Amino acid sequence: MANWRRLVLILGGLVVVGVLMTWQFLPSQTPQYETRIVVLKAKANLAAVFGNRTAVKRLLMQTAEQSQRELIPQLEAWKQQGEVRRYRRFWIINAIALKGHSKFFKRWSAIQPSPLFAPTPL
Repeated sequence: MANWRRLVLILGGLVVVGVLMTWQFLPSQTPQYETRIVVLKAKANLAAVFGNRTAVKRLLMQTAEQSQRELIPQLEAWKQQGEVRRYRRFWIINAIALKGHSKFFKRWSAIQPSPLFAPTPL
């Protein structure tokens, strides 16, 4: 049971790292943007669906969808304002990778800690 969970976390981490490495090397028009990963605190209880891959995937996706639901409209608003350049959601670890203006992250850090998430600099 623990080996299976460990494998899911390792694979999820590798996917996120691979995507972010690719994302970092894409041409950027302005150097004042930085990338951070926002890991949300809500976690799925995988013990209830252990051994059923489809149910595990569904549960991870539902958990991410529910916990990220409030954040996505705000991210879209920040994107329209130019604060956030782009973002990408990761359901397997319930995280969002943000590429945003450095001033945005400084203001965001001032209102931390949040009960939902904490940004992690890359």
